[in-house]
Amino acid sequence: MASKTKRSFTASFKLKVVEVAEQKGKHLAAKAFNVDRRRVQEWCRDKTRLQDAPKSGKRKSGGGRPLRYPDIDLSLMRWLKERRECKVRETGKSLRYEALRLHAKMGISRLKRRTAGTKGLKYVITLCSDVQHILPSTL
Repeated sequence: MASKTKRSFTASFKLKVVEVAEQKGKHLAAKAFNVDRRRVQEWCRDKTRLQDAPKSGKRKSGGGRPLRYPDIDLSLMRWLKERRECKVRETGKSLRYEALRLHAKMGISRLKRRTAGTKGLKYVITLCSDVQHILPSTL
């Protein structure tokens, strides 16, 4: 028996399938879009969540590992935002030092002192560049 390859679908694709399912039925929508009927049922049930999801991405909102110290992450993002407003270019090393300083300030002693990899730093810097939609509006 051949195994099926696992496929992933964007939220906009799922919403198109749901729209067709509401008009013509779930079975016909599953056939028309070549997806399992069970998936169509799940997507119809999760329609409101799909409407709130980003249309282009395939990840669910709220996915990933939960933050261990969310207040430190917010402080680090605020710091980076302030530095960028002052036109100061930040390096990965300065970002790590500021994170260590914030950990020490908050009395967290069980911090692993390992250097972040290039991929991880690119993620943090990208995340911080989109800081407007992450941070509360009170900043």
